[in-house]
Amino acid sequence: DESMFFRTVRAAFAQRRKTLLNCLSAGFGEFNKTELTEIMGSCGLAPSVRGETLTIEQFAALSNAIWERKNSL
Repeated sequence: DESMFFRTVRAAFAQRRKTLLNCLSAGFGEFNKTELTEIMGSCGLAPSVRGETLTIEQFAALSNAIWERKNSL
């Protein structure tokens, strides 16, 4: 989902010097940090990773995982 991809990227870069988990937590209020940690883990991402270190492919996998979790609720 293209809109989810861009929402994920925007959230990852919205707050400077924050971990990806904290940025996603602020950008995706519908999930708690535990859920976001699980989603990130399913993509092979540690909670301490920063958004600027991700590749486009990792962002795509992460946004797909978020989209799947959101639509399974």
